[in-house]
Amino acid sequence: HGVALNMVTLRSDEWTDYAPERLAEALRGESRVLGVKFEDNSTAYTFGFKCRDGRLGLLQITGLSDNPRSVKIRYKLVRSGTAESIPREDLDGRLEAAANISGGAERDAALANLARDAAKSGEVNLVSEILQQIRGNAERDQAALESVRQLAKLGLRKPAIEIAKSITDNTIRDMALSELAR
Repeated sequence: HGVALNMVTLRSDEWTDYAPERLAEALRGESRVLGVKFEDNSTAYTFGFKCRDGRLGLLQITGLSDNPRSVKIRYKLVRSGTAESIPREDLDGRLEAAANISGGAERDAALANLARDAAKSGEVNLVSEILQQIRGNAERDQAALESVRQLAKLGLRKPAIEIAKSITDNTIRDMALSELAR
């Protein structure tokens, strides 16, 4: 119970259908102490939690035992309610427009902004496609770093690692991978 900050108490049946947006709203603001202590009746509840890196999850205590003293739990991470829902067709339209910009710096800047927005929407394949079209190494690496951070916030760590590994600047690549290793 002492480590139960950034958690909320929910009904047990909310395990299957509690919306990530509702969980994000319930956890918004200051840290909160749970309304229920972890004790014998804990199995009647689902607990919503927020990780240090901002990801959201649900936890249930599925069993308690005295001999040996143990707790059996299950948990799952959910997609953060902070993800922006930009329709894929809007992102595709923006990609078509950006790809047709003739000026190199303007084109790269538009593509970098688009990569960040696609990452916020969790569109991993589109992020990779966009990053490949950015010609300037510095612009591409910075956009990749910011995309990696956005994907990690959404709990998409594995694809974020793949994108981080594509960063050409060793310092930026190591920074991205270091953040993902935490």
